[in-house]
Amino acid sequence: MSVDFPTRIFNAFKKAYEESINKSEFHGRDLFKRYILEDVLGYSKTDIEWERKRTDLTVFDDNHFPVIKIETKKAGHRLTQGDMIQALKYAEPGTRYVVLTNLGRVIVWEISDKGRKLMLDFDFSIIFEREKHRTFEKTLLTSKEKAELFKLKELSKDSITTPERYSQFVEGYARIDVSDDRGFRELIEKLKFIVNEVLYPYASKAFEEYREKFEEYQKKRKELEKAIKMNPEAITDLMKLEAEYERYKTFSGYELWKKYLSREWDEEELKKTFIKESIYVLLNKLLFIRICEDKGLLPKNISNGGIEELKKHVADESSAYNQIIGWAFENAKYLYSHFYETGLLDWISSGDGELNKRINRVLWILNRFDF
Repeated sequence: MSVDFPTRIFNAFKKAYEESINKSEFHGRDLFKRYILEDVLGYSKTDIEWERKRTDLTVFDDNHFPVIKIETKKAGHRLTQGDMIQALKYAEPGTRYVVLTNLGRVIVWEISDKGRKLMLDFDFSIIFEREKHRTFEKTLLTSKEKAELFKLKELSKDSITTPERYSQFVEGYARIDVSDDRGFRELIEKLKFIVNEVLYPYASKAFEEYREKFEEYQKKRKELEKAIKMNPEAITDLMKLEAEYERYKTFSGYELWKKYLSREWDEEELKKTFIKESIYVLLNKLLFIRICEDKGLLPKNISNGGIEELKKHVADESSAYNQIIGWAFENAKYLYSHFYETGLLDWISSGDGELNKRINRVLWILNRFDF
């Protein structure tokens, strides 16, 4: 029979607490990591970092934001106001939850643009003591205690990394200030992450598809041009061809781009450099608009609030974010026209539903920042 989440989390804390009595804080921290973070909340070892910037444990999400900061104390240590102040100081740009625990008690704060809010203060030791006087083995949590412990499910990997969160662009959520040194460093790290982990895998795969389809398009076009000389009515087939390969025609700039290079590279180097430069162009365009929107120079299109509004006017959800950045680029032309004209490196923006998902994630990450 499956055990409900509150009972599982309670049993994990109890096991960790009992095994850490008269042991070091270090030992208790390792038990918390294994029994609570990994066994119940579902994180892997690679999601958790030990003693990063003086905090005991840091849990990262799939975008490598430090979403949970955890301060552990030795089992039996009485948690004080000083401990709470210490734990809250460890919150970084991107942190959503701060946890303080001695394994007999757990305190959780939720961090938002409005500040910090106490989410849970649960004293397991009261139940441990109550259990000593029970005559049967099964733990009996009250309905109120189960409801309180269920709040910890918000800290689980499934809740933190749920794909549904990428559809949420809430006004006021951008709280990582890039004028702050820590916020700026976080932005640089996230830009590297976007380039290497979010966009490059898609672009590398798309490059091969686009090159193959563009060569196919050129071959068929030459054949049809010859056919038109013999039969003018074949122009209809040419028009169909142009429509069928519309998105792949943007790849024509690759050969021209290679001619601009002043040094000889092998094909693999050319491919990687072309892909990276294409990504940089797209990302720079998005960054420029985000900065201008935050400074009030452009209406909100890809900022918090703006995306939510524009999504209401999109008919096809599978291309929603592609359309939104297209509208944003059109608006930006009035401010910086030549930057948003189609160039040799803009082929990547004509992508499919997979690109739409990647752009969605990029916009979501950039919307964590206040420019």
